[in-house]
Amino acid sequence: APHFLDDHTLVVAVSYSGNTEETLRSLKSALKLTNSIVTITSDGFLEKTAKKYSLPTYVLPSGRPPRTALPQMMIALLWILEKSGLYKFPIEEAKEAISLLKELRKHYVANPEPLIELASKISESLPLVYSYWPYRYVGYRFKTQLNENAKIHAFWAPLPEANHNEIMGWEGRLQANYHPVIIRDEQEEDYLRYRIEYLKNLLRSRGISYSEVFTKGRTRLAKMFSTIFTLDLVSVILALKLGVDPLPVSTISGLKSYLSTRIDPKEYSEI
Repeated sequence: APHFLDDHTLVVAVSYSGNTEETLRSLKSALKLTNSIVTITSDGFLEKTAKKYSLPTYVLPSGRPPRTALPQMMIALLWILEKSGLYKFPIEEAKEAISLLKELRKHYVANPEPLIELASKISESLPLVYSYWPYRYVGYRFKTQLNENAKIHAFWAPLPEANHNEIMGWEGRLQANYHPVIIRDEQEEDYLRYRIEYLKNLLRSRGISYSEVFTKGRTRLAKMFSTIFTLDLVSVILALKLGVDPLPVSTISGLKSYLSTRIDPKEYSEI
């Protein structure tokens, strides 16, 4: 944990399973510096530690893959920030997001073709996801969903940062059959639109096809969740297309088993 922590600093320890080593190690060091700690978890050592130190805890529904609990964890964090007087919970944005997600679910059941088309394009290539603020980590989420659900490599580059370095990769010898996916907003600012126009022209000049995914909705929260929902579905469709089960993450489980034989769990479980 950062050494500048004190009782005027709010620390939120988040781990769906409650057993994430990095979270527990950070919590262990944070407890030495501040009492202003809140936890978000469904179970595990984190919940036990919270009870031991009487830390306020937002308890999540248990028994699901952690990546599927993102909406609950995000809402929990916003609620904690409001209760701390640091942020006003965007209730109207949350209502719009819920309503839009229900509409999209019906829409995609009846019209799955755009999702299938994007999944098909990605299935024959190495996806490279571009996104910008405030949807920067929506793009990163898509990258990790492709990793976990479809079990493929994928890469992510945030804009405009990618214009200062990553963009040079298109100048050299292409090392794979790439398919860029650009996450966009119809109301994006000019400085972003011009950069994306240049990027698209560059890709076309190299004979590289790309896809654009535009956010849906009116408010920021609705746009974020609707895009996450859309791209999550694409990752699952891709998994099915590739003949893999999107649910298990055997390699991650294998890593955890390996680490359990090398690292004494008491280092972070006995806080």
